[in-house]
Amino acid sequence: MTVIRPIITAAQVEDAVKLTLQTWFNTYLREIEIQGGLTALELPLPRSYTVVNELDDFPELQLPRVLIISPGTVGDPRAEGDGTMTFFWRVGIGIVAQGNTRETTNRNTKLYAAAARAILLQKQGLGGLATNIDLESEEYDEYSPDQSRTLGVASLVTIVTIPGAVNRRGGPAVAVPPDPDTIPGSNWPIATTADIEITRE
Repeated sequence: MTVIRPIITAAQVEDAVKLTLQTWFNTYLREIEIQGGLTALELPLPRSYTVVNELDDFPELQLPRVLIISPGTVGDPRAEGDGTMTFFWRVGIGIVAQGNTRETTNRNTKLYAAAARAILLQKQGLGGLATNIDLESEEYDEYSPDQSRTLGVASLVTIVTIPGAVNRRGGPAVAVPPDPDTIPGSNWPIATTADIEITRE
């Protein structure tokens, strides 16, 4: 195990959110169709999932489209007793959708937002990276790239709790990368079992 201990980055958080949405969107969209009395497969799956720098940047790609962004952490990190620090990342999810009519576009936008909301609140672990996800806001808007059509835009803002983002008790003694040949154990895996021999004296 490295002496520096794990270092969680915002990119890892964004990727975990992206993978979770990709994995579950089909299941949740079909459930929304059932609960809403819609035709099966009426809501097409998102055609792309992209990590971006701004949620108001909608390049012309196939729709529906899911955008993910983390502008940074929120609040103070929480110090745990073992030296680890729990961080709270703000993660935004943007969904760009369309329909045959303005009314359908508005409806579809809100349905995709509901699917994303349910996924993140019910799959809060993000594959083991997070322990909790809270929804801060969910908003809807229109976006008109030209006069010929109107797109629907949903924006969700979540707070993702990441334990062990860094360990304040870790770190090497000198600013030189450890050499496995001269520092035994620096890259060894963590032991999961042990053989113990007891000798009576």
